[in-house]
Amino acid sequence: MRGSIRMKSKKKIFIIIITVIICIGIYLLFRKDGFEFKHSKEAEFAIEFKGTELKEERDGKLIWKLKADRVNIDKDKNVMSIEGAECIFNDNGISLNVNADSAIFNKNENVLYLKGSIKGHSDDGTSIKAENLKYESKTGILSSDRPFFIEKDGHKLTADSFTADRILKTVKAKGNASLTDRG
Repeated sequence: MRGSIRMKSKKKIFIIIITVIICIGIYLLFRKDGFEFKHSKEAEFAIEFKGTELKEERDGKLIWKLKADRVNIDKDKNVMSIEGAECIFNDNGISLNVNADSAIFNKNENVLYLKGSIKGHSDDGTSIKAENLKYESKTGILSSDRPFFIEKDGHKLTADSFTADRILKTVKAKGNASLTDRG
């Protein structure tokens, strides 16, 4: 009888050891700092569009329009990341067409940030080059906190930053401002 009790005890110990090993294996497999699934940056976005267009109109008139090669909307759907941005700002029949490498549109603040190599031109002959532009839809202000270059009617304006209306009709240059004639 003693032999049968020892066999049952050894069986119970063996089953307990196997159960503990399985539990440890499951824990190691699913713990946070163990095997994590890696995901790409794109997986952080909830929705992706290609060839998309955003626009704002007031009283049936176009204020601004953005064409994008690719748009990613983040999980909380309040910020759009944009690649290959072409933006058209409009005021009283004059349009400023701006191309940028990328952009971010914050829907909560209604602010568009254009980034990268930015080049633009307007119907009235104004051209612009900048590293970034910020457009605040609530105020209609277009600005940059980086050096820029604006040219119109043979005059070149450069400075460290500027604020302007959305078609660059009125520009306030700040910091090391220089207005020269094309020569």
